[in-house]
Amino acid sequence: MKSKFLLTVFLLMTTPFASCLYAQSYGVFTSPLEPDQTWIVGTGYSYGTVFERDADFWGLSFNLSHPANDKWGFAGSLAFDQETETKRDRSRNTVNSFTLIFTPYLNLTKNLTLSGGFGKGFLDDDNSSRKIKFTNGDWATGAALSLSLYSHENLNVGFDTSLEHNISQKEWSISWDLGISKSF
Repeated sequence: MKSKFLLTVFLLMTTPFASCLYAQSYGVFTSPLEPDQTWIVGTGYSYGTVFERDADFWGLSFNLSHPANDKWGFAGSLAFDQETETKRDRSRNTVNSFTLIFTPYLNLTKNLTLSGGFGKGFLDDDNSSRKIKFTNGDWATGAALSLSLYSHENLNVGFDTSLEHNISQKEWSISWDLGISKSF
């Protein structure tokens, strides 16, 4: 736990937006919009760690967002995460899960977006058969800060860092995401 905390503090201090935190899969990668473009589709890859347990995860998300105006917008995401926990006896437990996420966002500047929202797990393989099944999964909330690294016409590449709270399991995690989006 202590080493994860120190690693997190170090990584946050070395990012360009050290004073802000952001949540895994809750980030929104916006793209420049032309007057006739009103939707943004994106995907992102993430890696993160859970503070309360020796567990790391990676994930993919697919996002669809719609700006309400130049500053505000809303996004929906489908996220896949694979979490691997190392137990005290050094055995490992891996769980695959799918989550639906709703995220309002605020464009702070042309290159910086703040977002936060709620997620609900609905599919996972955390069962005796180890097969993906519909479940009444965890509720989570998160906050995210996205930084645009490259933007050209209607294409954007961005990085974000996220802080997430799993409400159901009462635990915190942090992640770093790299994403790409395109407006249409």
